[in-house]
Amino acid sequence: MDERVEQLRSAERARIAGEAIVAHLLDAAFAVVSYNDFHRRFGPLPHPPPIDLDILRHRYSWGEISEACRKARALLQDAYQVGDDLLSGRSTRAEAARKLRQSHPGFSEKCYEDTIGQGCFMAADTGCLRPLPKRVTPSAHSNRRSDETAEPR
Repeated sequence: MDERVEQLRSAERARIAGEAIVAHLLDAAFAVVSYNDFHRRFGPLPHPPPIDLDILRHRYSWGEISEACRKARALLQDAYQVGDDLLSGRSTRAEAARKLRQSHPGFSEKCYEDTIGQGCFMAADTGCLRPLPKRVTPSAHSNRRSDETAEPR
């Protein structure tokens, strides 16, 4: 793998781990879960290692960390639907953020915005997998011009 890519990945991993160490519990769990389950998996192989949740143990118990990770995963589980609703025009960004805040209270605005961004990315990326609308197949004679059946001149 390109050395520059490896350096960028290492820097990003270190940045997120550093932010998680000092963040509020839910935000810390969100940062680690989002990185481990989503962000680190982009780009060429091999992917960087996940961030170990043990980095949060100096401030929180395993029970607290586990519960916060469950809540972070629940928030991220709603990402695709929120992104799809936003991209299709069924909701606005403000409505999407409000829906996430109501369904998953306690996270920072950054977590909600990151969730919306991830959802838009996933919904836009899978747009090519949606079935195309059915096209009406013209009958055999409907495409012929009247002069096509005429004798050549």
